[in-house]
Amino acid sequence: MNIKFITILFIGLISSFIGEIKAEDICYFSNPKEYKKCFNKKSSLKRQAKYPLVTYSDGWDIKWISGNGVNGPHATPGAIFKIIELNAPNSKQLKITIGDKRTNIMGITRKAPFISAKQDIQIDSEDILSWNTAQPEYEVFNKLSYLNDYGDKKDLNFRNFNFSPKKRRLEFMNQFFTKLSGLKKGENREIDSVILNKMNRHMKELEIMRSIIKVASTEKDCFIAKQSKFPELTEKYKKLYKTVNPLRSKLDLPPNADLKPICS
Repeated sequence: MNIKFITILFIGLISSFIGEIKAEDICYFSNPKEYKKCFNKKSSLKRQAKYPLVTYSDGWDIKWISGNGVNGPHATPGAIFKIIELNAPNSKQLKITIGDKRTNIMGITRKAPFISAKQDIQIDSEDILSWNTAQPEYEVFNKLSYLNDYGDKKDLNFRNFNFSPKKRRLEFMNQFFTKLSGLKKGENREIDSVILNKMNRHMKELEIMRSIIKVASTEKDCFIAKQSKFPELTEKYKKLYKTVNPLRSKLDLPPNADLKPICS
């Protein structure tokens, strides 16, 4: 009996020890700086992206869409650049912030304030159609294609410096896009299937929201919402409701007759 217990205990300890070793064989990263550090450790380590994922680290790794100076965000002080920041808090969402920043004597850092109104874009990872990267010389060129809420294809083109291959910024962007989208570099999703998937998600979400915010008695062509009790959910319903028929029209489907708008 004691021998059997000792044997089981021994096997348990060995299994735990092996598990710890396997965990130590993985180098996790969430930003370009951490990704670079993974190469400063054992070369045999497996590198794995970990959410939340961001495309910047500390104050650097600036990415820009356009600008009025040479040398990118390291241009002469006073140059203005349209900066883009990408943040994936989880595997389902990509949050993008776009806005203007002005260079100073140190160029542009992430902590530099925006000098224009910021544009915030939220993209479901399932709505990413394709992505690509290239580095002809010292700059990494990035392209992201996705569907907006109304089924229109949108392209985002931006770039960042990568003077030293040791920075591994091109590799990081490849890892970032692959992890989030589930697509390989240059791979494309079929646009009609993405639209259909998006439409079905919106309709399901609207049904759930309506069951929460509607009052018992409703009108024939619309329904009364508990707006004072659920103000944010009511506004979200109104916004999402406007996307269904445009998505359906992209698939040559007639307007949906089952979903109802909120009464004025």
